[in-house]
Amino acid sequence: MPFFLLQLRLLFCFAYNSYQHELHHVIQLNITTMNIIFRILAVLLFILFFSFALKNTDEVVLHLFLNNQAKSPLILLLLIFFIAGAVLGVLAMTGILLRTRRELVSKKKMLEKLQSDADTAAKAKITPPKPDTLIEQIGM
Repeated sequence: MPFFLLQLRLLFCFAYNSYQHELHHVIQLNITTMNIIFRILAVLLFILFFSFALKNTDEVVLHLFLNNQAKSPLILLLLIFFIAGAVLGVLAMTGILLRTRRELVSKKKMLEKLQSDADTAAKAKITPPKPDTLIEQIGM
């Protein structure tokens, strides 16, 4: 079954609750199809990058500061700069990630506090007052 037909069928299945069993089957089929497509794309990308590496084995000269030079294969330099860019990208995202985690922890603590307050308020409403305290309030 083509992928777009699966998506269309999935949309119709969401509209009707009677198709829950079929919906589970469609979602499971969709996940396995996506895994197969992902693996095929990964293999194709690996073959593409490997052939690119085999074509770029010529030595190049990298001119550094203070008249220093470094000779190495082009693909090695490309790999080094790609890894350096990835590391710098991860370092740039670290601050945002830490700030977001800190906010998440504070929001979770606030939610737990509000839930505990709501639970105690609900228990106070449900629990009737003790007879002694009612008599003391009336003044007897």
